[in-house]
Amino acid sequence: MERYQVHTKDVLAKLHATLAPIKRVPPEVLSEIFEWCLDARDPRMHPSMSTSNKVAPLLLGRVCRMWRAVAHATPHLWQDVSINVCDTRYSDELRSDALPVLQTWLAHSGGLLLNLVVLCKTDRVLPGLVELFETIDAHGTRWKTVHFLLQNSPVIFKLVCRTFVNYVQPLRFDLSSSPLRHLSLSLAGLTIRDVHASWASLTRLCFMQDARASTTSITDYVAVLRQCTSLKECGLSIGSGVRDAPLEPLTLPNLECLQFQLLREASHTTQIGDFLSALYVPQLRALAIQDYCPRREVISYHSQLRAFLRANAQSLRHLRFSVNSKLFTSEDMIALIMETPLLTELEYHPDENSSPKALLRALTPRIQGDVVDCALPNLERLFVYWDTSETVSMVGDMIEQRYALVERGIARLRHLSCKPVKVSIVYDCMPTHLLVENLAARLEALCRCGLQVDWEAYRYDLEFLYC
Repeated sequence: MERYQVHTKDVLAKLHATLAPIKRVPPEVLSEIFEWCLDARDPRMHPSMSTSNKVAPLLLGRVCRMWRAVAHATPHLWQDVSINVCDTRYSDELRSDALPVLQTWLAHSGGLLLNLVVLCKTDRVLPGLVELFETIDAHGTRWKTVHFLLQNSPVIFKLVCRTFVNYVQPLRFDLSSSPLRHLSLSLAGLTIRDVHASWASLTRLCFMQDARASTTSITDYVAVLRQCTSLKECGLSIGSGVRDAPLEPLTLPNLECLQFQLLREASHTTQIGDFLSALYVPQLRALAIQDYCPRREVISYHSQLRAFLRANAQSLRHLRFSVNSKLFTSEDMIALIMETPLLTELEYHPDENSSPKALLRALTPRIQGDVVDCALPNLERLFVYWDTSETVSMVGDMIEQRYALVERGIARLRHLSCKPVKVSIVYDCMPTHLLVENLAARLEALCRCGLQVDWEAYRYDLEFLYC
């Protein structure tokens, strides 16, 4: 009797599940719902997320046969594929799911172009790795974007980018056969000369190298960029490579966003200023420079940078600097932004030895008779880093005065991000020089006027700042 009751309850539970409202949802509606279940995070930042059986799309196929059939028939669920080649740098074998994952995504994505991320931590050619790359190569026309994250793996890089003749099965993997629009590479100890791609079709190129072993020279970058006639976004890192030849003028007619990362060991002979002087980018809207290189020719570099900003002042709207205080002071930043009066977004990230006070004074409007004197009158988004309570107060004063003069031609600030500079001291309680009176009330009043605030009070004693 007890076994009969258990069986009956099990049958009733299955009947209730069959009558559930979700069972009556049409497959096309369920398919659209499934698409909203995809993880919104960038697969390049979370390489194993898109192929985890704990998230969509694989998780959806574990619910029931109907859901699995709908998921397999929804190509947009399978557009992002991330392959983790091995578990650790010292692994002796390929991950068992690497090739099946690739084959599954290719099978269920229909004719859609895919975004491919390959994470390879090893520097050895493991059994099965050649087959994996042969499969990638065989479907070269299926890739929309390709991101290889190779950690200190020059041998694997050669396997990816050219004929690998030292093995029984030679492999030819040439990215130039793929109609790529986006290409992102994170490499160590390698140059862009080793990369073969369809440069003319690229709209986004990111070549960020490992900080310990970057050897690509400015000359190498220029040779590649000359072929990137459709490029709209470009990110480059510059390390120990030097300018080994004079630079001819370079025109990138469609480039809108340019990012430079100058690594700490970058030589002064890199001549980034010469590169900017040779560059003509009539559509440039955003420029970001992360520069921690100790350079001997600072004055010449500043002059070349100011000339570049002046030449692009009419189109440039976003400017971001993360710099060494020995290379750029607040006064230097003021001189730079004065060349770009039409900026709508500014981010200035100094190190802990520099203060943004001089920059905040320049951004604070001053009335001189009938004239309002103010740097960047069109500024709508500001990202600034604070060091003391005086700096925080100056931020509040600057915003309030800009709001008060909106009718005099000063743009209304829409977004403020204010975070502390890196602090190396841990306090038991909030010291007096970091206290800001009535800060919460002032920020609340500004928010009521339409300001979006991203405010990081203090990394150790958040509750002590608002008093």
